[in-house]
Amino acid sequence: MLEEDFELEQMLGVGGLGIVWSARSANGNRVAIKITDMRGLYVDYAVLAIRHPNVVQTRQIIKGGDKVAYVMDLVTGETLEMVPSPMTPASVVRILDRLLDALEYLHEQGWCRLDIKPKNIVMRAPREPVIIDLGTAVKLRDLGQALDAMFIGTPAFAAPEAWVGKVDIRSDLYSLTMTMAYALGSPPKSEPLDTSFSPRLELDSLSISYDLLTVFKRGLSQDPDDRFPDPQAMRVALHDTPEWRDIS
Repeated sequence: MLEEDFELEQMLGVGGLGIVWSARSANGNRVAIKITDMRGLYVDYAVLAIRHPNVVQTRQIIKGGDKVAYVMDLVTGETLEMVPSPMTPASVVRILDRLLDALEYLHEQGWCRLDIKPKNIVMRAPREPVIIDLGTAVKLRDLGQALDAMFIGTPAFAAPEAWVGKVDIRSDLYSLTMTMAYALGSPPKSEPLDTSFSPRLELDSLSISYDLLTVFKRGLSQDPDDRFPDPQAMRVALHDTPEWRDIS
């Protein structure tokens, strides 16, 4: 379904829902293409309208048989999974602030179930994080069509309620908080994060302020009602930490 318009160049990654390739379009532009099995997935063309500097832009969606291809901008750089950890608290709060801004935008547009994890965050030069995969994203209004009883995500970074399909933006805040805890060194990289159901968290041993620790603990609350209600609320709390004041 892609042969006439794109030349696949290199496999960039393999996940539970598909394969990502770098490719070159007929006019010479380099892009990233994620090819997935569309059975069980609800394809929403509204993803084409997403515009935010910290979210990859999807340019085209192509269906063919039981496959769907997402043609996206090719974002180059290391993923958070590849960046040496632990990162400094200053670096983590910068990244967290930018990603909360992205989640706030997506939340305003009605998106959730974003599968936030280190592998899906690329650090574009100089220090700009970019969410590079929206293949599981769905509008809240469409969760029923998206088989909301089916778990979709990465076990180690998924909120508890995701296992029964009851997700909203607070579930994505949980995944983002877990991702940034990973960047700080907890859970450690030795954990099998693609399959672990309960990664080992050691938040109290991190060299961060009490205020930032409180932000992380609230973001990782087991009950979504105990988490921040939205990205803006979490961002306000983040901006009240010593780590943020030191860099702002």
